[in-house]
Amino acid sequence: MKPFPHLLRRTLAMLCASSMTLVMIGCDTPAADTTDTAQTTAGTAVQTDAATEAVTLSPEEQAALAMYSDPDWAKDNWIIDIDPDWPHIYVDPTSPQTAEATMDDYFSYIFNTGVTDIVLCPYEQSSLVPTTSDAITWRYDKLNWTEEGGHPVNYDQFDQFGNGYTFNKYYDLFTKENTDIYAMAYEKVREAGIRPWLSFRMNDRHDETANTSYLRSAFHYEAKENGYMLGEAYKEYEYSSCLDYSEERVRQVMLDYLREMILRYDVFGVQLDFARNIACFDYLNDTDYAKYMTQFVRDIAAAVTEAEAKFGHDIKLMLRLGRSIEHNLVYGFDVGAFENENLVDGYVLSPEYSTDDGIPVKEWREVVGEETALFCGFEYQISRVHTTEILTTRDYIKGYTAGYFDQGANGMYFNNFYQWGSQGPSIWSLTREDLTTGPRRYKVNYQDLVPIGHTGYDPLPMPLSADGTSITVNMGTIRPQETLTMLVMLEKEAIEAAEAGGLQSLPDVTVNGVAAASVRLGDQKGGDSFFDGVTAPNLARAKKTQIVVYTFEGIDTTGELKVDFAVGHNDLGNINHMEFMVQ
Repeated sequence: MKPFPHLLRRTLAMLCASSMTLVMIGCDTPAADTTDTAQTTAGTAVQTDAATEAVTLSPEEQAALAMYSDPDWAKDNWIIDIDPDWPHIYVDPTSPQTAEATMDDYFSYIFNTGVTDIVLCPYEQSSLVPTTSDAITWRYDKLNWTEEGGHPVNYDQFDQFGNGYTFNKYYDLFTKENTDIYAMAYEKVREAGIRPWLSFRMNDRHDETANTSYLRSAFHYEAKENGYMLGEAYKEYEYSSCLDYSEERVRQVMLDYLREMILRYDVFGVQLDFARNIACFDYLNDTDYAKYMTQFVRDIAAAVTEAEAKFGHDIKLMLRLGRSIEHNLVYGFDVGAFENENLVDGYVLSPEYSTDDGIPVKEWREVVGEETALFCGFEYQISRVHTTEILTTRDYIKGYTAGYFDQGANGMYFNNFYQWGSQGPSIWSLTREDLTTGPRRYKVNYQDLVPIGHTGYDPLPMPLSADGTSITVNMGTIRPQETLTMLVMLEKEAIEAAEAGGLQSLPDVTVNGVAAASVRLGDQKGGDSFFDGVTAPNLARAKKTQIVVYTFEGIDTTGELKVDFAVGHNDLGNINHMEFMVQ
């Protein structure tokens, strides 16, 4: 948190970390409460000599405090958001020993890369850890449910992922073995020198149309019965079962649960993940909802302040929102109000499911200033083309992140990459220099998180007009010795007409005023591809389009690439897809 008292505590922690002994005069930072069930932390590990009021720190404790007090914490971050279902997939709960061994095996996939922060989420409609809430159900307590929403259920041998791990094993692990797998995970993350975050999916609506779901709390059915959900008007977006935060009962239930968790786990930061899913108010019928959310964030910030006092160090508060400040306000999130009150330390500017190439970082920076961290969110898929899942590979990450860093982003945030083979570590091991050297790619994409009735960033298809057509992208630094290749997909009938008049009938293209060195039709045998693993002919047949390939030499730039198309007539149709590659 950013207000002065928290900065003072941060400064004291930094002084502690820089010296083995610090004489504490009049320091009123509250001692950590060691009676809580959370793991041992930097805050609880400080030993005080009562006679001299001196605090002696071991090297390990100094390192731990340094993690929490680093003023450059938001520089060049690779943040990994690990899905709430990770325990079901990767942890064997048969015993504390098997849980730890399988957790070590899983984290070895992430540790020793360039990952700086790991986000763990114990809440996704229900709580993955025990809770005192009267409404939020502990997921593994559903072992004892026989009825749900008027339907019979049996979670006794429930196995959602086909891996043999059951609800009753997790139930026993927590209740009989007194083992909290989240506490264990946070300790391992911290020991690896990676900053641990506590995250909450604030309005998850998975399994919206199902009669029952292993995800759901009892509160789902209370909200449904009492009209605390958005309802049918939002069904098209699959948001009909999203909770309505204008209801006091909804806000109080969520606040009580979140406060319980924030005071349980000693972490570097707390994230409120509204991108999963962002519709929290009936904004189609009323726009005066931001006041509720601003107060809710104030209340969460107060809980974070309590946790700072308990654990003895600064704790960040971050919101994961959509990429548009204007649209966030429609949804009920007043970024200006959050900033005016210094409520949050950072934002993740995020898509919902498809990677976004045009996040307006500069616009955000103008609103939040330099002190607030901005992270650009990525999904593991760029988009779906003809039922083929297009993955956000290493070369695409290089093409996107270099541009985002150039615009002032502090770091990058990866959602769902945690389960994706070797691609994750190959991405997280990239350095700043790597981002602007070697092969990198950039697909012009779209904004997938847009309020109903509003228009978002979606430049394609782009009409080719005699009046001029242009687009601006940012791939970071391009050196004069590198070759820039641009692939565009044009409507086939228009290209056939142009081809009859020779390639000179195709649009002339310049990039930052530099004319294309060559132009050709794409290889219909698959040599030219818009996406890894999806060949040009497959796309061309489905779209009745033709790829045209432009190459540019001698482009020397850091920052924006302004691409201008010049046509001599009006019958070339639309640009349906566009991609850039640097080699």
